[in-house]
Amino acid sequence: MEEFTVPVKDNEISFKIYLLELTEWEVLPQLFPLDEAVFQTQWFKQIHPIANLANASTRDRTSKVRPGVMRLRPGFHHVLFSDRDRQEKEHPIRFFLTKDVLVIVGYPLLRKEKVLEWANRGIIDSPMDLVQIIGIRVLRHHQTRLESIENQMDQLEEEILNQINSSQQSKIIVLHRSVMGLKKSLNNHLTAFERLGRIDTSSSSPWPELITESERELENIRQAHERMESLREAYQAAVDIRANDIMKLLSILATVLLPITLLTSFFGMNFEHMPLIRNYYGLYIFYAIGFLIIIVVLIYFWKKDWLR
Repeated sequence: MEEFTVPVKDNEISFKIYLLELTEWEVLPQLFPLDEAVFQTQWFKQIHPIANLANASTRDRTSKVRPGVMRLRPGFHHVLFSDRDRQEKEHPIRFFLTKDVLVIVGYPLLRKEKVLEWANRGIIDSPMDLVQIIGIRVLRHHQTRLESIENQMDQLEEEILNQINSSQQSKIIVLHRSVMGLKKSLNNHLTAFERLGRIDTSSSSPWPELITESERELENIRQAHERMESLREAYQAAVDIRANDIMKLLSILATVLLPITLLTSFFGMNFEHMPLIRNYYGLYIFYAIGFLIIIVVLIYFWKKDWLR
């Protein structure tokens, strides 16, 4: 556990920050001795990260978390953000905050030196300001993930236009799930940002800007989802065109071979008197008629522009 005091407003006031790892979860009740009853509730036991991980034998260990804000008592709130790394692994970030204490659980990217630098520059004046900065980082990571998904969509679209294959359908499904997961995550974060904006009553509250930017990014995600639907339709159209080309080829072959089949059936009948049946050149004449019919049919198809 890392503990330090952040001075603000020329050291007239200050607030404490505690940075906890997931393994230090049991320390939380000691940091809020006046709120011990909160940490005895069933809710607190249910959100225990280590216990949840141990009990996740029958489901994905990276279980989904829903970002949000919970009021534990007046002036004491629990905030949950959800971030993802480059491997799409989910990392919940939990905050327990009052007006003069902020506990951050499960966010190793935050460093004491950086927080003190922000305080000296006047960027943070309260625990809520630091929560807002981390919210901005989470939003930036959502934007980066969306850009990555859009780049993959560009590549997939080019592949579909050049030549389709069966692997493209699975790629579309994976990208669709990623877009839907990103949309759901940002929706939940937007709700949390709005709730925090109502809680933060300071005149210089930065939450409106974050909310506006989140709404704009959510609209970009909706557009990406619409594009994904168009990409899936384009893939299906390409598959249909390919199937039509195959059926067209089979139809042409059947049409070309149909006269030959009729001739073969005609000369295969068991009659005594048949044309060319006793002619020495009958077989050659039969082949010549067959090839002539094929050539005539192909020329007809070519003039009708059916061979392209």
